[in-house]
Amino acid sequence: MKTINHLLLVSIFSLASVAQADSAPYCWLLNTAMPGHGDTQLQLFDFNEQANQEANHRKKNKNRLVSGTASFDILTTPPFQHHTRLVTGSSTTVSDKIEISLHASEAENVPDSAQKRLWSGTYHLILDANTLNGIFLLRASEDDPQQTFNGEATFTQCE
Repeated sequence: MKTINHLLLVSIFSLASVAQADSAPYCWLLNTAMPGHGDTQLQLFDFNEQANQEANHRKKNKNRLVSGTASFDILTTPPFQHHTRLVTGSSTTVSDKIEISLHASEAENVPDSAQKRLWSGTYHLILDANTLNGIFLLRASEDDPQQTFNGEATFTQCE
């Protein structure tokens, strides 16, 4: 089963990589203020503008599918651990706000269940369309309905 999941993730990443070749990435630093974790670097690519041009023109909405990675360091116990999750989701532009919803790949090789929570569940970014800065929040997951995170999303140069 683990091999099938690995192959599925590799396939998704390969498809996203092909699509990413045509677009430049957008990057943010997400500050969770979560003890023991560094900032997350989120890197996203647009890879499919959805149809429905008439509605988009009338409402000035733009709907896109996005894909990328969320990379973060766990700093609580040496040696520090670097983790990267594949993320996929959608982006909608409404008026002067951009709303992005993301789902992350399942955490593997993370020993502490509290640390697995950082990129599990659905993340939402709400960004100013002019500056691309904003906030993010984690919606409660089915496993832990009390668990929520939020913080600042700062647009940055991709490394």
